Amino acid sequence: MSNIRVLIFLTIFIIMITASFFIQANLSKQKSKWLGLIFPVIFTTIAAFLAFGATIYDGSIIKILVVFLLYMIPADIHVLIYLHMRNKMRGKNQHELDKMKIQDL
Repeated sequence: MSNIRVLIFLTIFIIMITASFFIQANLSKQKSKWLGLIFPVIFTTIAAFLAFGATIYDGSIIKILVVFLLYMIPADIHVLIYLHMRNKMRGKNQHELDKMKIQDL
């Protein structure tokens, strides 16, 4: 019975993380660059709290660093999505400016 609960929990967790990636992509496309930084900041804060919370139970620096790096994986993916979408938008805007310059000539 507990195996089913774990499986359900993991499935819901994976769906939530995947949904956050799609939401991140949409937020990064907005004109305001700050909207795209919401999820990276949230996940970085969570990673820091969980890593520093591990110091209470175990004082090993290496274990704490490993925990922090593992929890930073979603934040890193969100940052990569943010950078990709912003660069894509910048290229699109530059292309439109080039078209306008050509029309002005």
